[in-house]
Amino acid sequence: MRFRAVLALGLLAALALVPARADEAPAAPDLPVFRIDPGDALRASSRGYGPDRGILHVELVPVKQAEFAVFTQGHLGERVEIVVCGQAVSRPTVRTKVDRPDLEILYPARRDADAAAKALAPGKSGAVPGAPLPASSG
Repeated sequence: MRFRAVLALGLLAALALVPARADEAPAAPDLPVFRIDPGDALRASSRGYGPDRGILHVELVPVKQAEFAVFTQGHLGERVEIVVCGQAVSRPTVRTKVDRPDLEILYPARRDADAAAKALAPGKSGAVPGAPLPASSG
């Protein structure tokens, strides 16, 4: 009986040391957050990386690209949280200002990168996300 209790405690301790997947990780309220949501991407795609991981490739709309440049400039040397479609997916340390529209974000599972790419992909209506709406005639 004592062996089972020790084994159970050992497993709980071991599980506590295993980092959670990004989408299961608890929120980090003290980190600055940059959000990428549907409508923020001109293009989005995904591909596999290694046996199980995925990479999300996003080309941000100009307004969001400018926001990201300001965000990265303002948080140089800091750890930040990147949230894509409501899920915390990355907590990198900002090393330099990022002022290009293309981003690649590593996901722990290919299916999650695929789902994010599908959610971020522009609609089939032909409208460009983030573009100003045409003036109404009146």
